[in-house]
Amino acid sequence: MQFIRVLDDVYLLKTPFSIVWSGVILIRGEKNFLIDSGAHSPETYIEPALRALGMSFSDIDWLLHTHAHGDHITAHHEIVDRYGIQVACLDKQVQNLTDPAQNAIRIRTKFPEHSP
Repeated sequence: MQFIRVLDDVYLLKTPFSIVWSGVILIRGEKNFLIDSGAHSPETYIEPALRALGMSFSDIDWLLHTHAHGDHITAHHEIVDRYGIQVACLDKQVQNLTDPAQNAIRIRTKFPEHSP
């Protein structure tokens, strides 16, 4: 799987999630932003897709999160801990990122059909 260019400096990586897919967005520029971290370990899809563009996580300045569902934040802690990337999210999502286990229980209870 590779990032697909959707605008001049905006790329989409579609990663599998249940019977659908989830997206990770890369914005390239003076600063590089990764929006969401996907539902898999970073080396599964994101890292190879970055390499295909001649990039690595060391080129990413910010990890942004749209919301705290598992298909958008699963690799969050692994990326932040391993690469030290700065994070930005909505205030109301901080608790969900801080306590991902409790967040997963809450989400899986609400959406069991999308909870691998």
